[in-house]
Amino acid sequence: MIEPVSKNILYGNVMDNKLAYSTWDKKVIVEDVEKKDTLFVQKTKDLCYITPKIKVSYVFFKSADDEFMCFNTKNNELQWKITTDNIPNDFVILNNSIGLLNIKQKGIVGVNIENGKKEYLLKYEYDKECLSPDVSPYPIVYDEQSFYVSNWQCKTIRAFNINNGQELWNKNLSRGASKSILYKDKIFVGIDEYYKGGKIYILDSNNGNVLSIQSDVHILLRRTPVLWKDKVIFYDYYKNSLEEYDFETNKINTIKQYHKSHGKTEKRSNEITGQLFLVNDFLYYQNNQFNIMKFDLNAKKETIIAKSNKGGISTVYIDENGKESIFY
Repeated sequence: MIEPVSKNILYGNVMDNKLAYSTWDKKVIVEDVEKKDTLFVQKTKDLCYITPKIKVSYVFFKSADDEFMCFNTKNNELQWKITTDNIPNDFVILNNSIGLLNIKQKGIVGVNIENGKKEYLLKYEYDKECLSPDVSPYPIVYDEQSFYVSNWQCKTIRAFNINNGQELWNKNLSRGASKSILYKDKIFVGIDEYYKGGKIYILDSNNGNVLSIQSDVHILLRRTPVLWKDKVIFYDYYKNSLEEYDFETNKINTIKQYHKSHGKTEKRSNEITGQLFLVNDFLYYQNNQFNIMKFDLNAKKETIIAKSNKGGISTVYIDENGKESIFY
């Protein structure tokens, strides 16, 4: 059994052997998990409810409820900082030049990641055309030319040009919250229909045309779906199962069926309660028995690898020798 490592993580992730995370005591920390070395520590004015992002030696993070920063971790020098006028809710690095900063009730700002300069603004507008309140952060996926925002301004999904923020197309599909996954020139759009059903739409990323629809899919978007090879893995809360959508066959298969309840008062065992973490060909998650599970997507086999009654998984790392580390 693996012993999960407590680092007091609020939000965090591992990328290129670097663990970047914010903490409950208002710090942002970057560690080299291979060398077990701390590369960067910075106190923040407020809690950072965003996973700090790493790009080469630079770390990007929310330093206050009205401020966002970029530091060089090699020399601990401030690269740039910007005042945001409201709470930064997410930051997505699109390429070597542009990042998207989602600011509550302001919109989504295209930021030059080298100097912090604002390149464009997708303005959040609450008016008679769109009475939906701000539900940021808005899920974003992207390719080399475009980025795609879910639930933005009363549309299920909108596509924009990365370089200038120009809208390319938009679609209003079923009612409810949505999240998307990009695979080649197709977009998987999962919609919860306010938990009264659910649908999966497959769109052409070039123009938003609907290629296919899967109905009566109870996809739980709080457990963010993940892309594995040419398949999307997601949790169906009604069936209490792991499901696999195949882009090539356009079919859904159940890959793990958990206990089904037989009435409103009966509790379901082994229900997935945390996020899905994909590392190589393995899926990691926690269930309602406080077990941390590892699911082999090739063999379709599940094993218990740890017990954690102190909190869920924040991130998972596997070193070059196959040793697993679980941080929370």
